[in-house]
Amino acid sequence: MAARRGDYDERYDDDYEAVRGARSARRRPPRTRPARERKKAPLLLRFLSWVGVILLCFVAGYLGTSWMMRFLSTRFLLKPEGNVENAQDLKEFEARSRERERALEKGASPLQGATVRLYHPEGGGLKEVAFHAVSSVQEENIRDSVLKLLSLSGPEVAGKNVELRHVFRKADTVFLDFSDSFASALSALGAQSSSLLITGIVRTLRDNFPPIDKVRFLINSRVTNSGAPVDLTVPWQLPN
Repeated sequence: MAARRGDYDERYDDDYEAVRGARSARRRPPRTRPARERKKAPLLLRFLSWVGVILLCFVAGYLGTSWMMRFLSTRFLLKPEGNVENAQDLKEFEARSRERERALEKGASPLQGATVRLYHPEGGGLKEVAFHAVSSVQEENIRDSVLKLLSLSGPEVAGKNVELRHVFRKADTVFLDFSDSFASALSALGAQSSSLLITGIVRTLRDNFPPIDKVRFLINSRVTNSGAPVDLTVPWQLPN
């Protein structure tokens, strides 16, 4: 039986689809291989990098803190009286010294001063008296106060012409450097009166010149008793 022009065989359609699928499979690009992982830097290099970062942070923090402390010290904080740090401070210090000398020559006190409570031995105890200190430097006020206290402590001390050669402070301890006559004055007083005099000096300095809490007594810049009836080789401190 003759086939009509519009008819077609389904087998040809199936063969066409099979051939088309095979060609598409041949043209499909191959799958890409996964990229290899990047190699890590050597351990030593990573260690040096971290050390460099830490050092950089440390240096930046140190420099920043130093700059901030200098800024606060010059702008907001008060410097100790008489402290000379640069040429400007030196000029101001010299100007104040000249003003003080001119005022002393005129017989007037250049400073307002402060009242110091002295405790000197009298009648087997300590008597409190007021003393007007005129200097703005703490060490000078300490020197004047101690010498005034000694002059009030009886002829055994006042008659020895005791010299307080140097006064210097470190933290809460003040060092009083006396001449040999101080040990002689203590010997003339005896052990009990000498201990009372030392106690009066310590209490005077503790109550009037904070943060002083301990007193060291030197003889000619040396730690020695020099015949004194009390122990001058140890710091003296009042019980709390």
